[in-house]
Amino acid sequence: MKKCQSCHKGNEITFKFCVYCGAPLTNVDVHMENTESNVSDALLTPKDKPVKESLLKNRKSWLIGLILLILPLATYFSGKVIYEPHKVVDEFEQAYIEEDTAKLASYFEIPKESLSEIENEAFIQMVKQYGWTNLKTALMNGIDSLKESDSNLLVVYDEGGNGFITLHKKPVMFRLFEEVTVRFKPVELYVVAPYAGTKVIVSDQEINVDKVEEPVRAGFFLPGEHTVTAQYQNQLGEFNLEDSLYIGTDGSEPYVIQFGERSVDLDSDIQDAVLFINNETTNQTIDEIQQLYPVPEDSNVEVFAEYMDADGTIYRSSAEKLNEDYVYLSFEEYNRRQESMALHEENTREFVANFRDDYLAAIMATDFNFVSVYFEDETPIYDEYKKFVEDHAKFGVYSYNFLVNDITSFVETSENEFKIETFETFEFSSEKDGQFYYERSKEYTIVYIDDRYYFKEIKNLDSKKTKI
Repeated sequence: MKKCQSCHKGNEITFKFCVYCGAPLTNVDVHMENTESNVSDALLTPKDKPVKESLLKNRKSWLIGLILLILPLATYFSGKVIYEPHKVVDEFEQAYIEEDTAKLASYFEIPKESLSEIENEAFIQMVKQYGWTNLKTALMNGIDSLKESDSNLLVVYDEGGNGFITLHKKPVMFRLFEEVTVRFKPVELYVVAPYAGTKVIVSDQEINVDKVEEPVRAGFFLPGEHTVTAQYQNQLGEFNLEDSLYIGTDGSEPYVIQFGERSVDLDSDIQDAVLFINNETTNQTIDEIQQLYPVPEDSNVEVFAEYMDADGTIYRSSAEKLNEDYVYLSFEEYNRRQESMALHEENTREFVANFRDDYLAAIMATDFNFVSVYFEDETPIYDEYKKFVEDHAKFGVYSYNFLVNDITSFVETSENEFKIETFETFEFSSEKDGQFYYERSKEYTIVYIDDRYYFKEIKNLDSKKTKI
């Protein structure tokens, strides 16, 4: 710009006259304005320039020094505010007064080894139980003691002498300050289960118990109230437990799992029957088991038993639920069959005994009508015995003396067919042949048709004849 020598105002460099006063702008100095200092370098002499540079350097040094002076002070005071432990305790108290459990719990750190998180409600209950005034005093005294101590760790104890909170200090801000953090002191928990394979969950942490009636380490948990669930399953049903567990600061006793369980006594009319549980065989008899244990209180498990008789016939008992403490498995079909067999045995024994008496009468009178009712009409055995009785008319003078007629066995060979074995002795004498003594073992095959018994077959198993 051109500076007017008359009015000292600036004009554009291309102007020849001052636009303010009209004075000629010839032979004037041309310079650039320094907006920072209003001092033109064009007006400075070479001698003046070093002076200005020195002033600028001094000014910068002064600003840097001021900054370096303010920064530590600002850092110190801000750090003092941020890392003042007593202030944090005051914040604890404010959160407690406002019953802001989440905020209060957030001031406490959880050790890495702890398997549980902070349960806000459980935590506030623990604080109330300890007493906030007591806790605040313990924290304040602990912080003061930790500041003066060479140790970086201090344990806060409850009235029972149990450590439940730890204070930790560490240097921060270029070691200008010491930060104090508050941590819960977790408690090691053990559980005891009645059965191996019990699954236990404590505050979402799963523990598989592989021992019976022995403490199993579950891990570290924070003091306070915890939810516990347990589950065990066997052939008799599923056991479930839902409970709450208070873990004290003194280190809780092992938590003992107690399911609702009971025993069920077993009985049956066939003790040798094999027990089935939910359609699966136990390969054990009722007599071998006698009692089922453990059985869940609400078990819907169904049991029955099977029995195979000597003929290979399999019978199944009634099916019963294990909802009572005593279960009787009844073999109704087998019992009906046994009752029927017993009746048949009684009737066939009587049938054979009566036949022997009537047969003696028939052969002595040579009259088949005495025994015809023991045989079905028009059967080979009917014709055989009819002929034998009537042939006695050719024997001349003869006599029979039936001595022994013992039934030695009874067997049901199939439905409505039976076999009876006998041992019989008798004497026979005739005018022609003389007198003889006989011993015979016989097998009678008897059928039951239309509510009547008939001989199907009679055969000699063994016979011994002795001349008298």
